[in-house]
Amino acid sequence: MHNGQLLPVCSDCGWQSPPPSIVHELKNALENSERSIITLPTGLGGYALGAIAGGADILVSTQRTSMESDALHTMILQIVGLVLLLVIGLVAVTLAANIVLIGPLRRLTYSVQKWQMEGIFDARITRSMPLELQRLGQAFTRATRRLSRHEARLKKAMAHQQLLMKEVHHRVKNNLQIVASLLNLQANQIEHPEVRAEFALARDRIRALATLHRTLYAEDALNSLNMAVFLQELCEQTLHIAGESEFGRMTLDVVSDSFWMDPDQAVPLALIVTEIITNSIKYAFPDGQKGTIFVRLHRSHGQLTLQVGDNGVGCAWEDPPVHQGIGLKLIHAFARQLKATLTYKGEGGVQYTLVMRLPETPPEPRK
Repeated sequence: MHNGQLLPVCSDCGWQSPPPSIVHELKNALENSERSIITLPTGLGGYALGAIAGGADILVSTQRTSMESDALHTMILQIVGLVLLLVIGLVAVTLAANIVLIGPLRRLTYSVQKWQMEGIFDARITRSMPLELQRLGQAFTRATRRLSRHEARLKKAMAHQQLLMKEVHHRVKNNLQIVASLLNLQANQIEHPEVRAEFALARDRIRALATLHRTLYAEDALNSLNMAVFLQELCEQTLHIAGESEFGRMTLDVVSDSFWMDPDQAVPLALIVTEIITNSIKYAFPDGQKGTIFVRLHRSHGQLTLQVGDNGVGCAWEDPPVHQGIGLKLIHAFARQLKATLTYKGEGGVQYTLVMRLPETPPEPRK
């Protein structure tokens, strides 16, 4: 009614008056709306308010019956049951896939990794695995066994080859030392000084090669040479053979970077060093003078720099050189073999400088 009083339309329908707050909310919504009917749903039913003639409003109330509530509860329980069944099914499928598929694949992967590290392959094939995985595991087993046998044969062949290479280096070193000794004996039988000196030079060159093979054999590196170790031994041996290491009149100053070099490049480099040091011993310090013979070998940014010289009396070269001794000819020939640039000076002592390019990837020691 216009005064806010609520009167039921039916007298026997068991109608209950709604809460005043709902009635107040509906009246405010109707007054503020352009519509003629306002609805308000609630948890237990719903309300609708509309204007009628005479300034009165009609309020319609619907309430959920017990049957409807039971049906709603049943539907909710069914939905929850379906969700639980779906979750249980997904878990069961996941566990079954892990047992039947993922687990065997994981074991197969672990077996391959173990074979790579330890050389032992154990697929652990079981009848519970799918047939495709059983066949895959059997194929891996056969393949890894063949690879293991092939790898064993290769290792055996490589060990035999390395043994042969070591024996070759050892025999070559011994033969070169024998040749050097024969040249030395022959030189002692020659009375002509110049001829005897040439025999001594040939002996020193052969001993330089023997030193290279001895270094390869001693370090058990068949395809590369540690230049720091080799150069130090080569220079000390050259000075010792000349008989100057005992008196202390000449001293050696050898500084070299530690790196590995291919023997094909180390051989001409060693012969160049031998020729220059031999010339310094013979000519740089006359009349019993004292001095130092220095050797510097550095590698930087793919470039090798060799400096060999002394602080002796020096030497005056013709420019261009017209007459070259066999030693200087050999030095130039070895420099051309290395595709290197060779320069030298003779003021304040003799100094040779050789610059050459090195391969992009230097050889690594292989044992």
